[in-house]
Amino acid sequence: MNLRIKFNKKNEAKYISHLDLLRTFNRMIMRSMLTPSYSQGFNPHILLAFLQPSSVGMETKGDCAELTVLGTYNLDEVLCNLKENAPAGIEIVSVTEESEPPFNTLAFAEYTVRLEVDASRDEIMEFLRRDEILIEKKTKKGVKEVDIKPLMISYEVLEGIILKLTLKAGSSENLNPQLLIKAMEKYMNVTAENVQIIREKLLTENGKAF
Repeated sequence: MNLRIKFNKKNEAKYISHLDLLRTFNRMIMRSMLTPSYSQGFNPHILLAFLQPSSVGMETKGDCAELTVLGTYNLDEVLCNLKENAPAGIEIVSVTEESEPPFNTLAFAEYTVRLEVDASRDEIMEFLRRDEILIEKKTKKGVKEVDIKPLMISYEVLEGIILKLTLKAGSSENLNPQLLIKAMEKYMNVTAENVQIIREKLLTENGKAF
């Protein structure tokens, strides 16, 4: 039986790494009513996969994990059981047998970014409208300078300062809003303080939410 678990990560849980999140879910599953399936080989592990890892310090809504379990279960009971075993900051929203949309169709992520910066809304919009935004980015081949502008799908700056962003996400193309903030500091010669990043949604190419 394959389960899709939707959850939110907030408050103190936003400070755990993706590896720690994996360990947290493993412990939560082992304490639950579920009997998980394991991989084969010399180092078997629970068959658990996450849709898109998030950075340390980022809150998320509508996060997804897929878990393979042995046997069949009442999904309402599983939901209640996982909620009881979830640690502080991990909010289990739903448990379904949904396999659509597939994880490999992830294309975009929507973010809300709140920050304090010595710049006006118009100045930030002028930066975001640039034809090219070059910044050093870590890749599998090391650190290189890349143009992140093509990875920005849409952007809006609200008074506050609050950024509403839609950025490319997935295994092939992905833009972390922290990198965009780093670029803003570089180009505008400012320092962003009290940054709060919330990943609001994960979307397919046609805009369907997971």
